[in-house]
Parts: sequence; structure tokens; C-alpha cells
Amino acid sequence: MAFNLPANPMARRWFGLMPAMLTIFVFMVIPIIILGVFSFKPADPYGGVDPGFSLEAWVQLFFERDLDDSLIFEPVYLQIILRSIFLGLLATLASLLMGFPVAWYIVQQPTQSKETYYYCFSLPSLFGPIY
Repeated sequence: MAFNLPANPMARRWFGLMPAMLTIFVFMVIPIIILGVFSFKPADPYGGVDPGFSLEAWVQLFFERDLDDSLIFEPVYLQIILRSIFLGLLATLASLLMGFPVAWYIVQQPTQSKETYYYCFSLPSLFGPIY
């Protein structure tokens, strides 16, 4: 059974990207959608979720219940979320600032040197953290 690739270069690129896109969709996008749907369901007393719709999980994210069951805004959780987003953006920016010059340098090298640099920069990712 022979399989012919499309003649159009753009179609070939998309066809080559399909396994990666399918993997990302199955193992990242679908679980995030499931988590989002489950966050709007009422909690089961045994740890699961009950059928129906509830905003209680989202209310608990920003409010605490007082002894008389009234809601009190708790800014600590909002500060933690904003700090986490800020640190994530800061780490992303630092990675980009360090990674792009290295990638640019590698691209400018001859083919033989590129392979050596690829090996040197990808080798540490093959090992886990050393304690």
C-alpha cells in the first residue's frame, strides 16, 4: 500500500504537522476542556462531581464564607494568582531573551558546527535533575 504525499508544499507542511497537532489536542486541549467543564459542576461529598451546574468552585476562588454563610472577598487568592501569572511571564521572557541569541548563533554556523551545537544544547535535556 503506497501513500503519496500531496504535491502542494503548504499541504505537505500541514500534513507533517498533523501528528504533533493531534497529540497536543488529545493530551492537552481535551483535558483542559474536561477540567473547565468539571469546574462548573457541583462537588460530590465523596470527591467526585454531581450532575448539574454550580459556580461554587469559582466563588471559593475569590471569596470565603463567614460563620453566618455570607461571602467575604479575600484578596490573598487574587494576589497569589496574579503573582503566579507574573512569574510565569517573567520566566518566559527570560527564556526568550536567552534562547533567541543562542538559536540565532547556531543558525549562522556551518552545517557541521550546527550538529555539534544541537547535540551540546540538547544533551542536558536527556538527563533528569541531578541531586
